[in-house]
Amino acid sequence: MTRALAARVKRLEQRSEPPRRIQSAAVYFDPETDRILTPQPLPKKIMLVPRWASDEAWAEAAIEQQTRLINSAA
Repeated sequence: MTRALAARVKRLEQRSEPPRRIQSAAVYFDPETDRILTPQPLPKKIMLVPRWASDEAWAEAAIEQQTRLINSAA
């Protein structure tokens, strides 16, 4: 399997055409109200990203989760 992957990487590196760029964008929305929070971008391909809480709430939740993980590992 390693030789097959090495051969594939070698073929990809030897391609003469540059990689294709895809015009896409991320749009944030509020999942509780289904309201779009960022301006609608021009590209047709978009990724919807839910915005659940403020950055401070995420930081507090991350610290709480890390504390639980450390306590359960000890």
